Amino acid sequence: MSDRAIKVTCPTHGESFATFVCQHLAHGAGRGFFSADDGTGADPCPDAWCAECDSLLMAKGKWDEESEAFAGITLLCAGCYAAVKQRNLVREGEGGDKKHRVANEGGVARAKESGPTGR
Repeated sequence: MSDRAIKVTCPTHGESFATFVCQHLAHGAGRGFFSADDGTGADPCPDAWCAECDSLLMAKGKWDEESEAFAGITLLCAGCYAAVKQRNLVREGEGGDKKHRVANEGGVARAKESGPTGR
């Protein structure tokens, strides 16, 4: 989850709060975007990971030492998080739908489809 108590200074976006994504999202594009979004909107930048990390998470059933090491969690500012999300969302079909996963209370992701606005 994003941490508003941790302030980061980004050379591009200035001062912001800390967000966390896998290393693959931070440095990649078109890798899919999966997050720990609980659907309440309380966290504008929930922890996020790519499709490869999600596959490992689904195989394990939870985050553990191996899956966390593979993810290589990376700290970003909120502005970089937004850019990373847009760069990695995979649009499917003509309707522009986006597929991503959101974590349920047990920490295991479940599928969620969202429309063009990502909601």
